[in-house]
Amino acid sequence: MGYAEFLVRTPWSWVALAALTLAAAVRNLFTACLLRGRLRRRRERDMATALFLISTTLVLLTLAVFIPGPSRFLDPALWLFGAGVLAVALAAVSLPLLIGVPLALLLSVVLVLFSGYLQTWTPAYPPDDIAGLRVLSAHQERLTIELMDAGRGDWHEVLIGPMEVRGGAVAIEIELIKLHHAYFLLGCRYAVRLHAVHGYRYDPTGGTFTRLATGPISTLPSETALRVESLVRAGRVPGVRIDTRLTEPRRVSASSEYTLRIPAAERLILDTRH
Repeated sequence: MGYAEFLVRTPWSWVALAALTLAAAVRNLFTACLLRGRLRRRRERDMATALFLISTTLVLLTLAVFIPGPSRFLDPALWLFGAGVLAVALAAVSLPLLIGVPLALLLSVVLVLFSGYLQTWTPAYPPDDIAGLRVLSAHQERLTIELMDAGRGDWHEVLIGPMEVRGGAVAIEIELIKLHHAYFLLGCRYAVRLHAVHGYRYDPTGGTFTRLATGPISTLPSETALRVESLVRAGRVPGVRIDTRLTEPRRVSASSEYTLRIPAAERLILDTRH
């Protein structure tokens, strides 16, 4: 799923667009009601524009129902969001220089900062494949592995490695960032980042795994991205949260390949590549 498809599939984008259109319609209706005398032709034009915008609003709300699905349209938070967008839009079009322009500039700055921060993350649209694990060798409880880009399914790009991990079994840990639906302009609801690879020893007698080592996976974000992340981790950015997910330990063998998959937002599995 890409950016455009995500915007089409979420009702939040349709409702926001409908609220903006309705605000423009109300503005034209208000202007038409104030015009008198010689400005009759302009009054009629503003009234026609308002009616067209109201019709467009109804079309957008209809799309918000049928494209994502009726059940998602009934979310009370969605209606509250739409009412908030409508109120802010009405204030912006009523006082464009005082509210509209500063608000547009502020929104642009926030989008640029967050978009830059999310460059260190990979958008995820569950169910989705996050990465591939390729075992190059396995000898005396020491594994040599590579983490591959599984986004296109071709596994040509090496993300991490080769790296050595102690043990005969591995588990992969990721960081998962959750964005509120209102951040739909960022193009995703979830994004992931590889965090660590853990090596385990398997005990066949008790069927248990003992962690032997952890290989952290470092990222090198920009200074601006680090500042944004510090705000997110401190809970100062509403509607944004970072969690960690860890697969179950899995025994692996040499020359084998596995897929790191996120079937749902709360799960993470390491499965054999088919």
